[in-house]
Amino acid sequence: MTALPLDVELAGLLNGHHLVAHVEGDRVVLPAAGAWADLRLYESAAGRFVMEVRTALPGGSVLLDTWAAWGATQQEARRDGLAAFCRGTFHVLLALWGILETDQVAHEVRTVAGRNWDVYLGPLVNRQSAGGAGLVPPTDFADAVLAIIDARMRDEAAHVVRIYHAMSQGKAMVTEALWDGEPFSDLQAAVAAADWGAIPSGFASTRWFLAVRPREDGHPGHSIERTCG
Repeated sequence: MTALPLDVELAGLLNGHHLVAHVEGDRVVLPAAGAWADLRLYESAAGRFVMEVRTALPGGSVLLDTWAAWGATQQEARRDGLAAFCRGTFHVLLALWGILETDQVAHEVRTVAGRNWDVYLGPLVNRQSAGGAGLVPPTDFADAVLAIIDARMRDEAAHVVRIYHAMSQGKAMVTEALWDGEPFSDLQAAVAAADWGAIPSGFASTRWFLAVRPREDGHPGHSIERTCG
């Protein structure tokens, strides 16, 4: 696969959200967060596009997310992938980098095995056929997901969770749940069993990106709390 670096665009997003960042070699350095990150658009030999972001946090955790970038050309896929990044993953990672924008990301503190964890929940990012209905999760879906995630929150590291569910012509097409990029079978089963509503025709999908981080000395994982813009 060929890769198009998008580190200049990532640095621009970060500086636009008042987090100082600069491109250094093949990555973006975030001095205040003690972190680095990179953003890439990959094109397969078949002409399909995928965007990927990686970040390394203090303590050694390296977290990543990938998502489809739609478009017939590289430029179209670049625009679509960046838009999807901004709607979902970016603001969750921004919270891990120290800035929680409360109109973009929901925040909970959960106590697991006697330790407090910050949980950052991004919005559902939906796609559907033109004029078609979108997927709607059941009202208790978030609580069910968090209850399953609790069982994994036992170490000293930050982690990310990615859920993806797609339906086509009224049938489930793809269901995926990942913990740090690896299959999370218990969560995948719960996502597949959820009632996503009727999609009798066309295509509809939803993806959800979350992050969890143990608190150190009782302090939140973020240091700044505000709204976007």
